[in-house]
Amino acid sequence: MGIPMRKIVSAAAAAFMLFSMSASADVAQVWRCSLNDGVEGAALTAISEAWLEKAKEIDDNASVRAYFPINADAEEGEYVFIFYLPDFASWGAFMDAYPDSAVAEVDSGWDAVGPCETSELWYTEDFE
Repeated sequence: MGIPMRKIVSAAAAAFMLFSMSASADVAQVWRCSLNDGVEGAALTAISEAWLEKAKEIDDNASVRAYFPINADAEEGEYVFIFYLPDFASWGAFMDAYPDSAVAEVDSGWDAVGPCETSELWYTEDFE
């Protein structure tokens, strides 16, 4: 005899609620970028810090991270820049405020560092 579907659904719902209570979640906007020729990591750090300082004026929960690949077939200068907010409501409010904010003014500094051609919006969840 198989396990009744009702028990499977109940167990799945209980597991989801358990994980939801012990997990933290964020919304992440992920940009795939590359450094311009001759640009050092210090320039990326400087623009990232300036951008985050202004982003925190809109939402103090804002955070950013940059990830650099270390695999042999990665292009030199590639990196991923990720902007985090705690939820979609916060992200929407940030995007509404963004066009008239100081963050938009800092964006022009990215041209000197290198292009971020694509952007994706992700929901993230950390399990502890």
